[in-house]
Amino acid sequence: LSKFLKDNNFTRVVPKAPPNMPRRPLVDFQAGYLLRVMEKLPSQGDRMPWLNIQNYAHDKKILIDDPVDGEGLVFSNAEADTGASAEREPV
Repeated sequence: LSKFLKDNNFTRVVPKAPPNMPRRPLVDFQAGYLLRVMEKLPSQGDRMPWLNIQNYAHDKKILIDDPVDGEGLVFSNAEADTGASAEREPV
């Protein structure tokens, strides 16, 4: 990711989920202490790359093989002098 940002002259990357994607709890655990604060915890989506499947082999593969500029990331180059930014949405 750092190399992609440098090579493409970007200074910022922000995750951006599809607007109508359903949100699911990050953990499937029914303990009362978690249920009481579930809305305050991080969540996940219903499809990749927004799923946290807790699988090292899968995570390693996508981190190494999948393109950095795929779905879900917005790259920009913030210009400190003017406060303007140039953004590039994934294709």
